[in-house]
Amino acid sequence: MFRLSTIILIGCAAFLGNGSVSFASAGGKPNPCVEDPATDPGGGAVWVAYPVCEWVTVTITGPSSTQDGASAEFEVTVDPDDLSPTYKWSYTTPSGAGNLPTGNIFDDDTKVDPTVANAWWFASPDNKGTAAPTCDYTIKVDVTIDGKLASETANWNVFVTSDSEGRLGWVVRPRITGEPAYELYSSGGNDYYRIASGNGSLPRNTPANSDINYGVLDSGQWKNKTKKHEEEHVKQWSSGAWKNFFLVQAFRTRLNNVSTTYAGNSLGLRALELEVKSRISDFNSAETTKANNAGDREALARAAADSEPPLYDFSGQTN
Repeated sequence: MFRLSTIILIGCAAFLGNGSVSFASAGGKPNPCVEDPATDPGGGAVWVAYPVCEWVTVTITGPSSTQDGASAEFEVTVDPDDLSPTYKWSYTTPSGAGNLPTGNIFDDDTKVDPTVANAWWFASPDNKGTAAPTCDYTIKVDVTIDGKLASETANWNVFVTSDSEGRLGWVVRPRITGEPAYELYSSGGNDYYRIASGNGSLPRNTPANSDINYGVLDSGQWKNKTKKHEEEHVKQWSSGAWKNFFLVQAFRTRLNNVSTTYAGNSLGLRALELEVKSRISDFNSAETTKANNAGDREALARAAADSEPPLYDFSGQTN
């Protein structure tokens, strides 16, 4: 939340633009107001001459940042509050920015507390590959009191994703989970634990479209583009070039050389289970490395979503 203030001169005094005041007369008589420095609230305050005879403060309040697609409320406060001001809200964006909002972003740019119904990310710089995932507006309000104009501005940041890692969306890649079946058997008068034949409960957790996670809002500009990008990743793991990574049978083969002579008690079984978990972790790590080296998954996913607006590309911001 920001709060910025401008203190203005109204009544019969004149703006000099440097914090000083030229007093006018009222009805041909000297102005009865006397500026008292001891009451100066600071911050560039200007004394308000006849007929108000006090300091007047103009303050903007509102969010310092808002996610693309979310709403934001702004408000201007004039103190004292009995001066019947009029308001005019506007905004500016940096030179050379692209993907700009059309028209005024405020629901009513003449009221004291306008709302931005849908925060809009713009591209700065206006470059497909280097545009930043955040942008900065300058919000401005012009306040007119007794024919005198005072303007106040505030910075407002709009960001694309709420993900702490900067990702617009992501899916968890496949991995082997679960464990094989274990069996107790006897040999030479002793009991032992070993891995039973078959795969047991060793699934390949292949992501589906319903598993996609989003850092962008449904109401934002980036939802459809991110959705198409992540659906391409899902397809890569399920039926595309990466479908043969993290296969259960490939992992199960790696268990063939696990010892078959673990003690036939709870400690032996626990040791066998830990051995299998370690093997699963090592396999998943090795498959991750191979999958990452098997072509550019990101380039293919970006290409799949390239035609979706906005026509910008945050390389490395999706997985």
